[in-house]
Amino acid sequence: APDLSETSLIGTQAPGAAKHYLPVGCDACHGTGYRGRRAIYEMIPIDKDIRELIKNIDQSAADEVERSITTLSQSAIALYNEGETSKEEILPYLQT
Repeated sequence: APDLSETSLIGTQAPGAAKHYLPVGCDACHGTGYRGRRAIYEMIPIDKDIRELIKNIDQSAADEVERSITTLSQSAIALYNEGETSKEEILPYLQT
């Protein structure tokens, strides 16, 4: 059964995520339940506006850049919601 504190941590960041994924092993994955690797990453899209903000950085520009960042927890939740990974794999990225 899912741990309620873990489930609530995921639920607070993935509202509406009704599925809970668990790894299921087989011979192809050597019993791990995982095949290959998926990246959990932070991303800052650098467009024309962000480039200008970086060149002329001040506090309001820094705030604008921060708002455009995809965080590690957001990336982890997206992979979880897509069924690409399990809660056990993403929990370290959610506990800040």
